[in-house]
Amino acid sequence: MIQKVIEDTEYWDARVFDCKTLYFGDEFHVIFEGEEDQVYIIKFMNCYKVSYKNSFAPGTNMKVRDMSKGQLGYFMQDISLEKHGDNEEFIESFLNLSIMTISVVCKDIIVEELDQKNISFFLEDKQ
Repeated sequence: MIQKVIEDTEYWDARVFDCKTLYFGDEFHVIFEGEEDQVYIIKFMNCYKVSYKNSFAPGTNMKVRDMSKGQLGYFMQDISLEKHGDNEEFIESFLNLSIMTISVVCKDIIVEELDQKNISFFLEDKQ
């Protein structure tokens, strides 16, 4: 089952490097640190719904894109999966990234492990 594949990444407390929506929301990716120079990407595919809540207050002028790696406070805390309502075709996923919570309803989930040097992140120039 995909829950076991996700848990095998040992994601707990891993630094999150980025979250991305692609193809007008059809895909949602979460990229986080793995062992040594590896990163994991969890790809939520054929998405029906993606919603998130960030902990920044509405009056805050903080811009994540201007933060350095050390300033980011996004860490993997929990990922849980369940069947979406009565439709077994969809998976509902709940992600807790410490200062951000995400809900994704999709048809498929893919987990990839990649070498970090093959991926670029917006925060690399701000170390």
